[in-house]
Amino acid sequence: MDNCAPEMTFPLRHYRGITVALNLTFVSEHPPEILAETGIDIYSFKERFCADGSCFIMRAKNEIEHIFSELYSVPDRLQRPYFKLKVQELLLFLSMVDVAEEKQREYYTSPQVEIVKQIHKRLISNLQERPTIEELSKEFLINTATLKKTFKAPMC
Repeated sequence: MDNCAPEMTFPLRHYRGITVALNLTFVSEHPPEILAETGIDIYSFKERFCADGSCFIMRAKNEIEHIFSELYSVPDRLQRPYFKLKVQELLLFLSMVDVAEEKQREYYTSPQVEIVKQIHKRLISNLQERPTIEELSKEFLINTATLKKTFKAPMC
């Protein structure tokens, strides 16, 4: 998360999502029954998905969409237990993911994200003005190729 901007913005200013944070020590010492049965080593997730301190970002798949889509229609009183069940389902799914076969998505440094946000703000503040990518690149001191890639990419 060191490379992520302090906040996320989306084109329509709306995002529905879920963050899953695991205490690896606690889960390792007190695994849920279903995970204990599988023999999954919870520390292997860190080694597979966060090798060398880098961040693995995978595009959402139908299997993941299915896991969490049902959470939005569950009655409030069932959300917490349902969420626990779905996190276990997610961990089972991730245990089958072959990181080497997944296309790694780009991620961008916080300064790059901040520059692109400034450029975006400038562009929408005056829609009559049409600066070129080269002009923006010089003004904001960012490589044109990096500007293009970062501007098109979803931010964290």
